[in-house]
Amino acid sequence: MQWLSDSILSMWDWVFGFWADGMGMIQEILTTSPDTLGGGVVWSTVRMIFSAILGVGYALVVLFFYMGLFKTTAQLAELKRPEVAVISLIRLILTKIALDNGLTIITHIIQICQSVISAIFASGAGLSQAGLPEEIRTAIVSAGFFNQLLLWLVTLIGIVVLVVIIAIIIMSVYGRFFKIFVAASLAPLALATFSAQPTQRVGTSYLMSFVSLCLEGAMVAVACVLYGAFVQVLPEFSILENAPVLVQLLAYCVSVILQTSILAGMIQGADWLMQKFLGI
Repeated sequence: MQWLSDSILSMWDWVFGFWADGMGMIQEILTTSPDTLGGGVVWSTVRMIFSAILGVGYALVVLFFYMGLFKTTAQLAELKRPEVAVISLIRLILTKIALDNGLTIITHIIQICQSVISAIFASGAGLSQAGLPEEIRTAIVSAGFFNQLLLWLVTLIGIVVLVVIIAIIIMSVYGRFFKIFVAASLAPLALATFSAQPTQRVGTSYLMSFVSLCLEGAMVAVACVLYGAFVQVLPEFSILENAPVLVQLLAYCVSVILQTSILAGMIQGADWLMQKFLGI
């Protein structure tokens, strides 16, 4: 039946087009700076939240400063030593400057990571997925009506699985943006901890975690670029000329699902990979 074979081929063409659009969307998301996403509306909200809790940050600076000052000086006489007073004063001033320019610091970190992501994508050869092999297309067209019904069912199941995997990948990439927005909004609370030596490890941990969060995009970009090269050399399941067309399509469908699942797993585990290989 011509209409049935055309329906099968159209569904595969659609899912590969959806895949290509999804990969293009991922690249666009990863190379878009958070402060320009959606016309900057979300980043404006981040600025408002940052400004709203900035006063709390200044109060914490004073609190942590006095806590650290009295914790690190065993006796009141040590407070009269010039080096102790100067070091404490410098720490307080630098923390105040960091709070005043907190969003600027955050923005520069994001821009550096964005340049790394853009460089990775620029070195790649593209992310589009190959279409259905011509041998399988020909076999589908020449198959009988009953076989085409089975092929249609296999195609439907395979497309549903692929759409779910692609949706998971896109949501994971979008989720990274929301993590960046949340972390940037709460920056004053973390930066305030630099005002005292006992609490500065919290601020250091925050900055390292934020850099790691931004560089997750680089890990995702590497995974996408490597995937584009990987699928070109990965041997497909044995598609024999004498095998039934149903077997051919099943083998190809399983191959594509496994390949996209590998990419989804790499993207889902980007944060774990950052901790494992870079220690941040």
